[in-house]
Amino acid sequence: SESLSHAAVYEADERIRSVIHIHHGPMWEAGLNRMATTDSAFSFGTPEIALNIAGLLRNERIRESGILIMGGHPEGILFFGNSPGDAGQRVLDYLKEVAHD
Repeated sequence: SESLSHAAVYEADERIRSVIHIHHGPMWEAGLNRMATTDSAFSFGTPEIALNIAGLLRNERIRESGILIMGGHPEGILFFGNSPGDAGQRVLDYLKEVAHD
């Protein structure tokens, strides 16, 4: 159901080679509308959210952050990077950030 969303991330930048999709309420709440967040009107797995993701990832700063909060997918967060280790490190770094706030 999430293949369109993941494909939008991969297509945004050829350097992106890994996407990690997690569900975590506190991390999602902490980033909602404070970090790059998809429109809450778009549900997961739809063409609309994939297009919204593609639009957000036109911004180089967002691509470099490696994190997208899925506004219309409660608890859904996408982390991405140039390798599984890179994307995984972004998950851990963000978890530490949220835990310290």
